[in-house]
Amino acid sequence: MTEAIKFESARVEAWIKVTPKKFSLAALRSLKKATRSAHTDSGRIIAKDIGLKVGEARKRLRRIEPNGRTLSGAILGSFRRLSLMLLGAKGPEPSRGRGRVTAKSGGRRAAIPHAFISTMKSGRRGVFKRKGKDRLPVGELLGPSVGRVLDKNKAGILFRGGKVFGGEFDRLLVRIIGKGR
Repeated sequence: MTEAIKFESARVEAWIKVTPKKFSLAALRSLKKATRSAHTDSGRIIAKDIGLKVGEARKRLRRIEPNGRTLSGAILGSFRRLSLMLLGAKGPEPSRGRGRVTAKSGGRRAAIPHAFISTMKSGRRGVFKRKGKDRLPVGELLGPSVGRVLDKNKAGILFRGGKVFGGEFDRLLVRIIGKGR
């Protein structure tokens, strides 16, 4: 399941049907710029909220750019939760009852009681916690998902994308009208 932020412009799309091709190109370029800007802003917001690096946050987002057929762009983020190892989990490995595991949560480092870092047979490292008093079963502890943070900040990202679209569309219209073509 993913969270999507869509930039759609039905009003502009209807207006373009009765206007020359240059206006539709201006709208398409403006939507592309707005989508790219929203993608960048989303990466920054997610990185700040979760405590990741901006590049890591942007890797976990998918951008669908508008094209000549559809005048809508989207930013997609998965609701799959992130491993605590991505959030900088630290601790002894194997712990064997000594030391403690800490991980960044919202920019601060916090201790996780009764957790340990281990490497699975597949070679993937993770933070685990026993589900009962016995050795097994153990469950992996996970952090927040990119989709949840994207959903939480949807209004601000849409506002910023709309602002970029309006400014860019106005700039391109002045350029087209100024040329008189």
